[in-house]
Amino acid sequence: MGGGVRLDALAAAPAVVDAAVIYASVSSSFLDNLHRWTIPERPEAAQAFFDRFGTPQRSPDFYRGLSPRTYFDRITEPVLIFHGLSDSTCPPRWSRTTHRLLTDAGVRNTLVEYPGEEHAFYARWQDSIERTVRFLRNRLEI
Repeated sequence: MGGGVRLDALAAAPAVVDAAVIYASVSSSFLDNLHRWTIPERPEAAQAFFDRFGTPQRSPDFYRGLSPRTYFDRITEPVLIFHGLSDSTCPPRWSRTTHRLLTDAGVRNTLVEYPGEEHAFYARWQDSIERTVRFLRNRLEI
């Protein structure tokens, strides 16, 4: 869940880093991730969470506050996003939505999609690393 953590960090602590790279991220919506993993795999934990904080229907502002996308307007760093189009762990639409919302918030960002790549990159790993190095060199003046 490194991409999700990175999005949280970018929104919570703007300007701590100079640039960010995200691979095959979880959703920038807390609820997407809750429905994808917690509810089906740990229903008792989801129910305990709902008992404590209310359901998304009863406490929409609380749940909105848990999503990094709510705070994308705080992000000051450029972001490079990679996603494989055959990813069965994190749907590519999540990165597309994140890319669109970052753009709408005025964040400089690029989404690179790789046909045939799954969640863990194999065939295009070298290309993604070369793009990452170029991106970081351009942003960090290395």
